[in-house]
Amino acid sequence: DLVVAFLAVVKAGAAYVPLPASYPLGLALDVVRDMEPVVLLTDVALRDSEVVCGIAEAGLPVLTVDALEDAEYQMARGSVDGVGFAGLDQVAYVMFTSGSTGVPKGVSISQRNVLALVDDGCWRG
Repeated sequence: DLVVAFLAVVKAGAAYVPLPASYPLGLALDVVRDMEPVVLLTDVALRDSEVVCGIAEAGLPVLTVDALEDAEYQMARGSVDGVGFAGLDQVAYVMFTSGSTGVPKGVSISQRNVLALVDDGCWRG
């Protein structure tokens, strides 16, 4: 489900930001405020966690990727508008690091960077 969700995000022309379930709620909300995402993707196992519920309460729609048939749950959290096609220089994902100060800092990885990694000779058998 995770790989399919990542591919769907990229195909939609959006970028994804992995957000560990182990993050404290305050830190997770800082990342959400910094990134201004349009939706939070989660799974059934984590959708009732403190972080997911806290982010949902802050107004971000939540989609549960392994329970999309649960329409009532999805509709209770709002809808998600579509986004455009991803170009090679568009951001594919953003990884947050703790940084030297302990304040999370996002590092953007472009579609071009992902393709270069996949095309790297070390991936060939």
